[in-house]
Amino acid sequence: MNLQLHRVISDITGTTGMAIIRAIVTGERNPDVLASHKDGRVKASCAEIAAALTGDYRPEMVFILQQELQLYDFFQIQISACDAQIEQCLASFGSKVDVNASPLAKPKRRGKKQPGNAPQFDLRSELYRMSGVDFTQIDGLGAVSVLTLISELGLDATRFPLSSTLRRGSVYALVVALLAAKLKVLNLVELSTALPPLYAPPHNLFVALTLLWVAFIAV
Repeated sequence: MNLQLHRVISDITGTTGMAIIRAIVTGERNPDVLASHKDGRVKASCAEIAAALTGDYRPEMVFILQQELQLYDFFQIQISACDAQIEQCLASFGSKVDVNASPLAKPKRRGKKQPGNAPQFDLRSELYRMSGVDFTQIDGLGAVSVLTLISELGLDATRFPLSSTLRRGSVYALVVALLAAKLKVLNLVELSTALPPLYAPPHNLFVALTLLWVAFIAV
């Protein structure tokens, strides 16, 4: 259809983008009318959005867009079901802290948009309740990252030695595993988007520097 909506809206799956896509699927073709769905938080003007929506609305392309929208809605339902299951599983764990008596501090991500894969429930409070610690206060750790770590490592910290007896090999293995997971995610992003290729040398250098830090500083 030669539309350039992605050039004026950073996230086409946001409020504005989805409203415009749904209007196109239901038959709207007037760029000015489509641009009127603009949310107040979008920086681009209605004129810029209308210009990006000027194209060739070929029936076969609109049909493909309709099918993709239906798939998107279906997967959103499936994701919501997964979120509900995760919430149910977390609720089965006992509480190590009374969230009402000892409420959480303000999140470090205050004012920032939540990541797109964030569960649709208060994950941070659940993790705090079941662990007794707000790990999201650590720089670089969000609720989803903490959930992943707890899922892999568990809640029993006594299984791991303290810093006085920490073995270099355990730190090495943990860092390598985290780096491998990060690189895997980056490669998946490369395959599923139009982002530039992820060149190996910078990542190899990052891995090497991290392992040097583990070998000579962390232990």
